[in-house]
Amino acid sequence: MIITIVLTAAIAVVLMYVRVRFLDLMVKEIRSPFDFDETIARLTSSIGSRKGWHVFNVVDQGGEIIRNGGDDVGRITVLQYCHGALASRMFLADERKKISVFSPKTMSVYQKNDGATYVSMMNGELMLLMASGEMKEIIEDVSAEVKTIMSVFRKTPAAEPAGVNS
Repeated sequence: MIITIVLTAAIAVVLMYVRVRFLDLMVKEIRSPFDFDETIARLTSSIGSRKGWHVFNVVDQGGEIIRNGGDDVGRITVLQYCHGALASRMFLADERKKISVFSPKTMSVYQKNDGATYVSMMNGELMLLMASGEMKEIIEDVSAEVKTIMSVFRKTPAAEPAGVNS
């Protein structure tokens, strides 16, 4: 009986922690050492410099919000990018098609009220914890590529490299 109570309490604490920290666990955020436009330019260039990768859509999310009746949330731009060969490896198997909800790869560039520019993306390391087999291998390949793409921020001392993983 005591073991059940302790175990239940431990599970409740873990679930509460995950609930509170969910976004921090699922999404990586870094502060860019560059201004908004330079951050977008460097990311677009870095993505395009990697064999097989390309940015295929740039969404002015802040503008879309205003144009569709929302309040001005500031500058937010979403970069959608893809690697055709890696995507086809992932989605050739029917059992993996459902994770296409996480595709295409997306980065968001935005300014906060502190005036600084930030970049956020899904946490590929967390995805690795939930994957196995070929899916895990593909996610590892994608994560390695994203780390290389993000190295554009590691080349300057002003960058905050903590959390610069896919």
